[in-house]
Amino acid sequence: MHCAHLVSAVLLLAALPAAPDDRTPFTGRWDLTITTAKETYPSWMEVTGTADAPNIRVVGRVASVHPVTGAKLRGSHLSFTSSEYFGKKINVSWTLQSAGGKLTGVQKREDGTEGKIECVRAPALNRKAQAAWGEPRQLFNGKDLAGWEPFDSPGENHWVAKDGELLNEKAGANIRTTNKFSDFKLHVEYNCPKVGNSGVYLRGRYEVQVEYEPAGTNDEAHGM
Repeated sequence: MHCAHLVSAVLLLAALPAAPDDRTPFTGRWDLTITTAKETYPSWMEVTGTADAPNIRVVGRVASVHPVTGAKLRGSHLSFTSSEYFGKKINVSWTLQSAGGKLTGVQKREDGTEGKIECVRAPALNRKAQAAWGEPRQLFNGKDLAGWEPFDSPGENHWVAKDGELLNEKAGANIRTTNKFSDFKLHVEYNCPKVGNSGVYLRGRYEVQVEYEPAGTNDEAHGM
């Protein structure tokens, strides 16, 4: 009797249906290249959830990662709308198709700019061992902009070194380090003037907002 019960249990388990696979051709994280008539720039997208209820986050032309709205996923086709905020709100529509493990599509911005989208899967950033920190490296020498470069609108770069500080004299280009880093700890000291608004982007995806707001202000953006 004991043996018969054991065999029945094994047969019952074998007959259970496999758990449903909610993954779609779009599921995962993607590195995007967007090409317009004037420029080529990177972007990023993450797709989770199911085909009936996809959850999507993107990094657009400017600003940091944000969730999208109006996502529709039907087979090998995906569409959604995102909003970017840089001085004003910018609405962007996306349409993507999946084929051969890659994604392609078109991005349309409300100012009429169109871009061709090419997507490849983002590499997994798994670490086999705990990272070992090296010696600290000074990013700003307090004297000049050695080690820094403008990466958008280079003709509008107004960053200068003054009195040991890295100072932006007026609105214009952003700057970045000429060196690139993998895992890192960043130490920043800042002096934000009244009505000042700046920030530090980590790998161009996540921003630490640095802006002045009077004490007691309802800080919806959680700026520093």
